[in-house]
Amino acid sequence: SLTPLNLVEAYVRLQKRLEPWIRLRRASIERIVSVKERINHLRSLLLERSHFTFGEVMKGAAKTDVVVSFLALLEMLHEKIIHVSQRDSFQDIVIKHVP
Repeated sequence: SLTPLNLVEAYVRLQKRLEPWIRLRRASIERIVSVKERINHLRSLLLERSHFTFGEVMKGAAKTDVVVSFLALLEMLHEKIIHVSQRDSFQDIVIKHVP
């Protein structure tokens, strides 16, 4: 038989089953910055400062932004726009403009 309690329990079970889908949908709605946009952003930072670290730029950033920013960094290295250095493995990456 259908009771208010059965309806509530069914609703709660349905919510639990749909939660992963709802989270995925929310994540896909987040705006993802393109590599080109990130290159432009990094270039503008280099106009303001002589150098900065990857960690400074990525502080509090979402994982997708970190990945896109790293790809932008690699592209800028390939184009010889920047010079990067790192004191040791897993240390912060220092980014400088190539004169």
